[in-house]
Amino acid sequence: MKSVLLIDIKDGNERYNSLVQSAVALLDAQGVHYTKLSVSHLLEAPIALRFAVETFRSTSDRHMRKPDGYMVLGFVPITESFESVVYEEVLRSLQDMACYYGLALSHHTCFESREGGIDAATIAERTLYSCLNLIHIKKQFGLQTNHISTP
Repeated sequence: MKSVLLIDIKDGNERYNSLVQSAVALLDAQGVHYTKLSVSHLLEAPIALRFAVETFRSTSDRHMRKPDGYMVLGFVPITESFESVVYEEVLRSLQDMACYYGLALSHHTCFESREGGIDAATIAERTLYSCLNLIHIKKQFGLQTNHISTP
């Protein structure tokens, strides 16, 4: 059974709740074990991912399930005037960690103002299938799917 760490950026609005509920329902429907970690701001997502990766890398606890993949989901409120700069930095941080550690990471953080027409279930579905595809690719190259590289 595949395992995923779901990091969600808590916003508390209706679309956020729908996004997280859709992601959890899809994970359940696909038979994917998941652990959910919530952060309260976009800037906290890369930090939370780094904490999780470092914990999984350093633990020898056989009872701790290391995830095969990682998902980051959330919304950026339209009230944030610095949205594009912050968003770009967060994306860069997430992608840097995915490349550095060899993580099967999929993320979708959208702006409420720009993506109002896309429903939360579609976003959750795209993100999950991207994550599952990356897990599959990692397996094709002969890597353990829960392996975290140490360059």
